[in-house]
Amino acid sequence: MILRVDTLHESYSLFLYSPFWIINRTEFQLELQIENNRTFIEMTETPLLFCLENFESEPNKKTQGQLRLYDIDNENNTTIWSEKFSLDITKSTSMASCKVPNDRVYMICVDVLISSFGLTKIITFSPSIAIINKSTVELEVVETISDKEQDKWKSVNPKEIIPFWSHNIKDGIMCDHYKHSRAASSSFMMNEKYRTLLR
Repeated sequence: MILRVDTLHESYSLFLYSPFWIINRTEFQLELQIENNRTFIEMTETPLLFCLENFESEPNKKTQGQLRLYDIDNENNTTIWSEKFSLDITKSTSMASCKVPNDRVYMICVDVLISSFGLTKIITFSPSIAIINKSTVELEVVETISDKEQDKWKSVNPKEIIPFWSHNIKDGIMCDHYKHSRAASSSFMMNEKYRTLLR
């Protein structure tokens, strides 16, 4: 939607308006559905501008969205649609749970903010768990269930923040070690404060 066109010398300046700016910080390709309008959202820091087809027809209608992870190469990894979440409440964070056919659930934070000029809602999708390496050395982390590693070890560089997708958020247990060391820490709960010494 174009708000204004200015002409300066021999060039034009377009002022565009979009009711939704969408940012995907999950490391997955997502598919978003608002009402009956769908769009794919790549993993990028550049916002996706999104406008509903009948945006002006029902201005007082409650706006809800649904989300799913989408794998173009393998539809078996595509999740079912999440439960609906509200896009009307600004300065709010909600959770969308996206379930894949193998029973794994990805919990995604949905942050809704209003832009500084008050017309656009900025929707940010991010992982419910992130790992921050505040040390000065490279670390590796892994989730364990019944002392079995659930994925490959993930590297975390100093000062880096990475998304972490738990297999079991409720009882999430993990361990870590230095990048080039085989000696892992004791297992610890990921949702409790814990101190350990690495060798």
